[in-house]
Amino acid sequence: MEKYMVIGKIGEGSFGRVYKVKSRASDEIAALKLITKCGRSQRELTNLRKECEIQRRLFHPNIIKMLDSFETENEIAVVTEFAYQDLYKTLAKAGYLSEDKAVKIICDLISALYYLHSNRVIHRDLKPQNVLLSEDGVAKLCDFGFARSMSTGTHVLTSIKGTPLYMAPELMEESPYDHNVDLWSLGCIAYEMLVGSPPFNTTSLLHLISLIRNESIKWPENISQNCQSLLKGLLNKDPTQRLSWPHLLEHPFVKGSILIIGDKTVTTPLTAELTVSQEKAKAMQKQDLALLKAATQLRFFSDVRHQDRYGRYLMLNPEYVRRTNQAVRENHDLSANLKSLEKKLGKISLNTKRENIPSHLDRLKLERELKEAINYDETKTVSSIEAEEWLAFLHQSMEKLCSAMSLSMRDPAFLNMICRSLGSIYANVVYYNVKVLPKLLYTSSILIQKTDPENNLNAEQLQALEAVFLLITNLVYSDNMFLQQFCQVSIVLSLAAPYTFLLGLRRRKVRLSVNMICILCHVLRQLNEYSFFVEQVIKGFENPGKFYLNLYLSLICDRMV
Repeated sequence: MEKYMVIGKIGEGSFGRVYKVKSRASDEIAALKLITKCGRSQRELTNLRKECEIQRRLFHPNIIKMLDSFETENEIAVVTEFAYQDLYKTLAKAGYLSEDKAVKIICDLISALYYLHSNRVIHRDLKPQNVLLSEDGVAKLCDFGFARSMSTGTHVLTSIKGTPLYMAPELMEESPYDHNVDLWSLGCIAYEMLVGSPPFNTTSLLHLISLIRNESIKWPENISQNCQSLLKGLLNKDPTQRLSWPHLLEHPFVKGSILIIGDKTVTTPLTAELTVSQEKAKAMQKQDLALLKAATQLRFFSDVRHQDRYGRYLMLNPEYVRRTNQAVRENHDLSANLKSLEKKLGKISLNTKRENIPSHLDRLKLERELKEAINYDETKTVSSIEAEEWLAFLHQSMEKLCSAMSLSMRDPAFLNMICRSLGSIYANVVYYNVKVLPKLLYTSSILIQKTDPENNLNAEQLQALEAVFLLITNLVYSDNMFLQQFCQVSIVLSLAAPYTFLLGLRRRKVRLSVNMICILCHVLRQLNEYSFFVEQVIKGFENPGKFYLNLYLSLICDRMV
């Protein structure tokens, strides 16, 4: 740190802080990003170091250059060349750019992508925020947190990365993909520069998925024919028909304006057309991944008794959503009739007799099945930056989801987005009516385990839990099938302590605690045989105060009713 003099702060986020600094040795202006180590797992730190390694070996005028990187006891520091501002802020001020201004940035980005792809590196998170502009207007690609360096024998990937607004259809469909996802994102950025908004723009993730996968793009009419042709080529929903290398270099809108810097040591660059043998190898990889996905799905479709029943049930009972919301409101007042209930406290207790739990529910087996269902990899993690991107869409979509469960919960891509927002890698989520709730409970329990040394969750984690438990509450109130499943899975996975933890968050997230209370009350009303579990949750408090006394009495009152 002694090598740099801080001039001022540029920005701050959950990833850390960014400062404008000056080198004491050369007086060169640079950007210093400080990424805190606090609260990050060893896997997260390893991934951050890998990101630095990828960027360290990239040398191109249209890619932000890494100047230095080092670590202190509490932070990882990354020093890069300084840029004037990002494209996102430029578009926020201007609205959109003229074709003459946009073409220069488009050519700069194509130049950067050609260099990356010729070195078998896929960026996977192109968006205006990751396009920086120098003082003389040169566009430079930055942020390689999701970048992947592909080995020679790897032709397709499956892990889902990116920002929803700029995500290619094949990613939304959870299909194997290649470098062409970057070219779709490039098309989205080019479209936004010329029109003022992305080709598909909505605050609902569910709606966004539907638009990207199914809707046609409205092409701008106030641009040249060559420009429109480029957009149509890049934004082709079929990745095999998308405008790609080497044909993109010859497109009349950009021909002659691309800076071509390749690495001749790379024997099979992504910018070259595949040979016949490579095409066969790529097709075989796609086929193998498709078979693996199908096998994973079949593993969890052994019991389809409830699938059609539940779909018909919700469609024939539209009043369920209204009744659920009403039940949540009714359970909000925990202090009602406190005095009369206190007299009964010594005489009434919850049923502590544990009923037999179905023998087929074994904890190790259930955990293994759920991990496989959501493709959970404990060796991988996702950055907090990505979590924020998904969380924004999750929170905006959840209430709409609850009002249309019978349709939207049949969409595996949407369930995948929900799980991803919990802060880990969740690819290939398989939707199955009687498995959705166990998956949400399990992924939530994983998130709850990610507390900091002081046993706290950050604001983004709490928001994710609040949104997910809103969905869980609606599910258990909609059908006792889900309620019984909630009880069984909670017992098998030993979730009493995590639920006690959630109730203790009332000062930070009252709605989360209220939804937890509503679920427990509903258990007592509908499934008396599981009341022992409710008591385990309540007795988890070592020193229950008035709030917990009210809660305990409220639960007893529900049972009596």
